[in-house]
Amino acid sequence: MQFVALMDAIACGLAPVTTSTPGLMEVQRDRDNGILVPPRDTLAIENALERLITDRPYLEKLRRNGYAAAQKYSWHGNAGDNLTLYEATLSQKRGSK
Repeated sequence: MQFVALMDAIACGLAPVTTSTPGLMEVQRDRDNGILVPPRDTLAIENALERLITDRPYLEKLRRNGYAAAQKYSWHGNAGDNLTLYEATLSQKRGSK
């Protein structure tokens, strides 16, 4: 669910501040399209938010890069990727019999 929320946020042009956890780190690149902070580090969250508030060019860079990253993902694209994976798996199973 976190992944979907992150994708929705960056697709809407937001600059997310998220924790450095697996899944989210596959899409979000620290200081490129969002800010990654250690889990439970309130000072890091505070510093990240302060930077977004005070550094407008940095905020715009993160928003622009995040939006571009989100465009690589779509339900249609994900369905196609899954179909390709399923077909390859079935082909391998048939070939091993």
